[in-house]
Amino acid sequence: MKSLTWVFGRVDVLRAFLISLVWSFLMTLLIAVSARFSFMLPLSPVPVTLQVAAVLLAGFMLGPKWGTWSVVQYLILGLMGAPVFAMGVGGPAVLFQPSFGYLLGFVLSAFLVGYTVSKGRRTVWRGLSAGALGIALIYFAGAVWLTGYFALGGMSFSRACVSAIAQGVVPFVLVDALKLGVVVSIWTLRR
Repeated sequence: MKSLTWVFGRVDVLRAFLISLVWSFLMTLLIAVSARFSFMLPLSPVPVTLQVAAVLLAGFMLGPKWGTWSVVQYLILGLMGAPVFAMGVGGPAVLFQPSFGYLLGFVLSAFLVGYTVSKGRRTVWRGLSAGALGIALIYFAGAVWLTGYFALGGMSFSRACVSAIAQGVVPFVLVDALKLGVVVSIWTLRR
């Protein structure tokens, strides 16, 4: 009888693992589809996309482990050549794009958001603060990468920093705040 309990316990663990794996893959697809809704702003080398919302949703809904894995799967697909990044780009050449830092920030953001919301009650305040921290991480990683991109292009370091913030953060704050509001609404309504 003890061995049957062990077997059925393992089946439940495997079932939970497979369900989480499927959800993470579906979230990966959502991130990829959200990248297709993209457009360029004048004077910014970084496209506006719905990816930030999808990455936050991954962290909120799947937690730190599976939400992060969703983003990692997305990056692997894109770096292997699938045209899943903004503007239909894919392949290792994206490493040299001015927006690659934001993609790295997605991984950190999904983990931080997932970890933060998993450690307490589901409240609007917790969701807004976790999401704001996640977006700040995306901006930080993106601005650091963009600063390096500008500096390698011949700008002085101080001018590259200012340009990275002016072109890679400021234009996105309002639209990302709206995305955060939608994602937190979805997360708080899910029971």
